[in-house]
This record gives sequence, structure tokens and C-alpha cells, in this order.
Amino acid sequence: IRAMRDSNVPKFLHQDLDLFNGIIHDLFPTVRIPNIPYGDLEVQIRDVLKKQKLKDPDSYVKKIIQLFETLLVRHGIMIVGETGTGKTTCSNSLAKAMSELEGKIDDPMFRKVIIPKLNPKAVSMKELYGYTNVDTNEWFTG
Repeated sequence: IRAMRDSNVPKFLHQDLDLFNGIIHDLFPTVRIPNIPYGDLEVQIRDVLKKQKLKDPDSYVKKIIQLFETLLVRHGIMIVGETGTGKTTCSNSLAKAMSELEGKIDDPMFRKVIIPKLNPKAVSMKELYGYTNVDTNEWFTG
């Protein structure tokens, strides 16, 4: 149930969450799904936001933690949304918080994060994602 929640909730709009939670409760009425405490990570996220002179409302910190949880269960993600809604700040704040936790917490997950920037128009789709040669069935890495 937690995997369903962690992989789906970040994709829903706020108004769809009540419907999703209602469906989960109807399917599993006796199961309580506890929230995972991310104490050190949450504290570090709030610290990163304050260092950038940004506010740290609980809803935004929760969104950053949802990005973290999504990265735990998925290999690749896209963050999409309207201009100016905090997508870049969300990913950069998580990266900075995880980088700053390196050495403070004995967890290999928290280490220096590098986010390479790439202009997708500068390379072909094959160069970006890789491809299989249909004649030889050979894979070329993107």
C-alpha cells in the first residue's frame, strides 16, 4: 500500500487526493498507513530553503519529500507544471539537502548530488536515449 501511495500521490492534483485516499480506505479499511518520518532530511530541506531566503511551508517541504520518495521507487522522472511553480527549486533544494547530509548521516543515499543540465535540442533522440540497431539487434547507449 505504501508503494502505491509513494508512487501515485505525487502525480495527483490536490483535489484528487481525497478520492485516492477514499479508494485506498475502501479497499483496505483496517489498514493504517503511517507516514514515514524523514527527520534529518526534513530539517535539512528547511535549512536549505531558509539559506536561499525562501519560505518553508509544510506543503512545499512535503512536495520535496514526495520527490525524494518518487526517486526511491523510480529510475527516471520528469517534473512538469506551470512556469514559476517551483519545479527547479524543488529539485535543487532536494539535491542540496541530500548533498549537505553527506557525512552527517551514515547512509549511502545521502551524498553529493550533481544535476547535469542538457539542452535536448542539441542532441538527437537516439543520442539522448539510446537505441537498438534493428539490423544487428545491437544496443547503443544514449
